[in-house]
Amino acid sequence: MADGENLVVFASNLGAPRDPDWFRNLVARPDVTVEVGTERFAAHATPAAGTERERLYELFVARNPGTEEHQAKAGRPIPMVVLSKVA
Repeated sequence: MADGENLVVFASNLGAPRDPDWFRNLVARPDVTVEVGTERFAAHATPAAGTERERLYELFVARNPGTEEHQAKAGRPIPMVVLSKVA
């Protein structure tokens, strides 16, 4: 999901009780290359926390109806990861 100049991803793992492996990889190595369509760019991944995570979660659910079921099923706070372009 776009949030201004950033992209945000939802680490739901389809509502599984465990974070997806790709999320743990981003935490371990937050400097990544992102490909969206034909665009490719360097980015830095930062897990959102606190009120920022809540804001992003509400936006994500509003744009993707049904995903709140993943949160209810997971039994864990599902991470929201902000991918910020690196100049």
